Amino acid sequence: MGDYHYHYKREERLGTVGHRPMRERSGGIFRRNRSLLILLLDLTIIVIVFGIWWFFLRTPTDETVVDGYRIELSARVQDDGTVATLTIRNSGSDRESALFNAELSASGVEAETQHDVLPLPGDLRVMRTTWDERLEDVRANISWNDRSVSIRTVVRD
Repeated sequence: MGDYHYHYKREERLGTVGHRPMRERSGGIFRRNRSLLILLLDLTIIVIVFGIWWFFLRTPTDETVVDGYRIELSARVQDDGTVATLTIRNSGSDRESALFNAELSASGVEAETQHDVLPLPGDLRVMRTTWDERLEDVRANISWNDRSVSIRTVVRD
């Protein structure tokens, strides 16, 4: 038997027709990792859609929390009039039950003032005011002791 030997010459291999020398990949992290680019584009689209929804399409729910009291204001059109609902929930532990004043108003109409006692923990107070005309927005000013809160809502159809 004969001795067979394979002799490798790099110069011969590089001299073959159609060979292009290898170059380093360039273009940054996104050219080297396409899945990272797709993920980043997906997240960007989600953030843009959320931003459009948040600033233009969501229904405004006007509420605030002060000293453990959650104050919510909503208004809607009913029978060619406007009904505003003010809800105060005691989600804290304050058992003071102070007297509060709630003034519901809108542009062009007379303000309605109501008085009641702040709810006990876990309880709520609901106040409704009706106007005979269609309004665009309603404001509420609530005050008790040395606290004062103002919130505003858009009237929904």
